[in-house]
Amino acid sequence: MPAMTVKRSELLDALSLSLDLIMGQRSGHCRRTGRIAVLVAQELRMSEDDQTAVFHAALLKDSGCSAVRGAYYQVLRGDEIKFISDGTAENESSLADFVRELASLVAPEANPIERATRIMGALYNIPKKHVSLIGTRVERGASIAGKLGFPAKTQDAVRCYFERWDGKGAPRRMRGGIIPPLAQLLSLAMCAEVLSTKYDTDSAREIMGKRRQEWFDGAFVDAFLKLSADTSFWRKVEEGGGEGFDWEPAGDDVELALDDERLRNIASVFADVVDSKSEFTASHSEEVSFVAEGIARTMGLTDDLVQQIRVAALLHDIGKLSVPNSILDKPGKLTDEQWDVVRNHPAHTQSILGTIGAFEDVAHMAGDHHERPDGAGYPNGKSRGDLDVGGRVIAVADVYQALKADRPYREGLEESRVMEMLSESAGSGLDSDAINALRKLF
Repeated sequence: MPAMTVKRSELLDALSLSLDLIMGQRSGHCRRTGRIAVLVAQELRMSEDDQTAVFHAALLKDSGCSAVRGAYYQVLRGDEIKFISDGTAENESSLADFVRELASLVAPEANPIERATRIMGALYNIPKKHVSLIGTRVERGASIAGKLGFPAKTQDAVRCYFERWDGKGAPRRMRGGIIPPLAQLLSLAMCAEVLSTKYDTDSAREIMGKRRQEWFDGAFVDAFLKLSADTSFWRKVEEGGGEGFDWEPAGDDVELALDDERLRNIASVFADVVDSKSEFTASHSEEVSFVAEGIARTMGLTDDLVQQIRVAALLHDIGKLSVPNSILDKPGKLTDEQWDVVRNHPAHTQSILGTIGAFEDVAHMAGDHHERPDGAGYPNGKSRGDLDVGGRVIAVADVYQALKADRPYREGLEESRVMEMLSESAGSGLDSDAINALRKLF
């Protein structure tokens, strides 16, 4: 039986959907941004290499955002995803609108005096910290592009796409032709996508026209306005197909097997994107993958199944990027509404991984990591008969690592207490065979 493989392009495209969750954007935002960038690049007669580089930059542009979400939460003590999402590509709001929006998000559960204090603190601190946080975000994103083996022009596009033609961007206040052209193109495409989604295509075109020679090189804006006047442009952006748009990124047709270190590297990088969103989850996914692989090998599972479990465990929490830090890092009890958000994250994981044709089993394993043999888990309330061994193994590894780690509401537990709690859950809450295999490991 031939080894299961996946195209690199398919893997990156699917994982980019997780970055849409970070930004609170409509699913497919990164890929639509890439399509706009490529279409404008073609109009400007840019090389195939440049088209590929800016497309990959669009898929990865938000990969550094998870590293700064926690900082926004520390200031807001509210939904940082909504704050970041509402501010993307916008500068049209009045100061009064900004203050109103900010006030609606800050510390919603605090008493009036504490809320007023935090609102004043946020009004002072967010403008002060914004430039440095953008710097952290884009540098981390450029570093991730480098770790994935993308060329310098892709990294520079990610690093500089918050710069503006008039020098009023961030973080370096670069101006005019000093800004890398692909960064300008990426910024234009991102803004056009966000504005067309938030408003409509006509409004997006109007706003983009006003930003000519302010945010963007006039030639880039002119090319965009020419193309976007035709409704077929927007169909190509939305659907990724249609007459005249059969473009594919160069070099992305390479097939990766599950045991290929290149696939492992991509999965590890995205796992790190997930874990970096909170100080309490640093290295969580890597550790769960390590433990799950050990359990699987101890249970004598086939090598193919072990490889599937390893990758699924690395990516099991990718759907958690949809959960605001205001919930993840909350030291107190969650509300019913907040619990609903948490319980839905495995469904996001399965949905994202399920878009990869060869990952059907991997998607199910990762999506089942909070299900329980007794049917009391989530999000689907599956029972033992509905759960394959991979999902049961990852569930045990996930609970083991989570109990040992510090959380906002408690310190990490000692090994002996962790094993005691796992034994108490054996059979009903967690798989007995997987727990026995874990006991042999440690």
